[in-house]
This record gives sequence, structure tokens and C-alpha cells, in this order.
Amino acid sequence: MTAASFTIPQSLERTRLRIYLIQMLLDGAMLLTGFALSTWLYLGSPFDDAVWGSAQLALPLFWTVALLNRTYGVQALVAPEYGVQRATIGLLFTGMLVVVLLFLARSSLLLSRFGFGLGCVSALLLIVWARYNFEPLIRRLVGPSAINFLLIDDGGPPVNLADCHRVA
Repeated sequence: MTAASFTIPQSLERTRLRIYLIQMLLDGAMLLTGFALSTWLYLGSPFDDAVWGSAQLALPLFWTVALLNRTYGVQALVAPEYGVQRATIGLLFTGMLVVVLLFLARSSLLLSRFGFGLGCVSALLLIVWARYNFEPLIRRLVGPSAINFLLIDDGGPPVNLADCHRVA
């Protein structure tokens, strides 16, 4: 392709930002669903205050930790294992933060420790399930690299890059 016939490909930046937002919302929904499911299995009501209060505290903490440890990034888009690993670490840190915050605040919140642990485990399983099932859609939207590469061939040694835009 010559420089005269080259058209600028559409940037993947907006698509990536939309996918990050969808992943955040999906992770949040899986976290709340996991807590509701565990509360229903353990206490008989999906919104019992013994676990649901900690779920409401855990959601913004999870999103904060997940943003800080790069759960939502280009590498998490192209390698679902990396995204799952980061989400797992984020959920573990969230669990620790909830326990520490409730201890330091000396909160009168009635908290079921087993229900909270079961909620964290079920939320983790649902997040992993959602990440792996969402991966084919991500591949279809952003491709294998999730980044636009432009290779300008000026007659030097050949460069072998797959999935890049070439200009001669």
C-alpha cells in the first residue's frame, strides 16, 4: 500500500474505553450477584443485612482496588488470564479492606463472616466466568492486540509484524 492510497484506520481508544466500562459494570454486577446468591443460600433471603451491607461496602472498594492494580487495561483485554488474576487480587484486597474498615470503625453492622466469605468466593467464581465468556466478544471488537500499529516501510530490512497497518 502506498502512502497516497493509505486511509487512517479508526482508533481503538474509544472502543477500549467502552469495553473497560462494560467490564467494570459486569464485574460489579457479578460481585453483587455473588453476594446475593450466597446470602440466599446461607440465610434464605438474597438481601439480608447480615451480608448485603458488606456487599454494598465491598463494591466501591473493589472498583477502586481494581482500577489501581490495572484490572482494566490493554493487557487485560488481550490476555483474559491476566485480567482474571488482577480481578482475583482486587477481590482479595477488597475482602481485607472490608474487614479492616469494619474493625477500625467499630461498626455496629451485623456481619456474618461465613456469609461474607461465601459471598467473596461466589463473586470471584462469577467474575472469572464472566471474564472468560466475555473474551470472544472483546477479540471481535478490538482484535488480537487491542492497539493500532502503523508500520512505515521505507525500504529498510523487512519487519514481520502481524496485525499492523503498513504504508510503503
